[in-house]
Amino acid sequence: MSMKLMDLEGKELRPILPALVRMALCVPIDSSIEWLEKKKKILIKLSSAETANNIVSLLSVDFHALDSDVRKEIAIRSKECRHL
Repeated sequence: MSMKLMDLEGKELRPILPALVRMALCVPIDSSIEWLEKKKKILIKLSSAETANNIVSLLSVDFHALDSDVRKEIAIRSKECRHL
């Protein structure tokens, strides 16, 4: 049983949303007209999925910088606790 991406809705689409968002955001290796048309359809499909915006936000996070900031904050708090 084959299903087209455009036919998927809600719960059927949700498991593949992260992959679709990533595909839509990354620079493609294939720059053919055919792929550009398919990418346009994917973007149209993603625009109807509210969850896709949340995934875009998560993919935009710089986790390395976040980790670094957390470590600095922990070190600062640790120093403050020692001085009390």
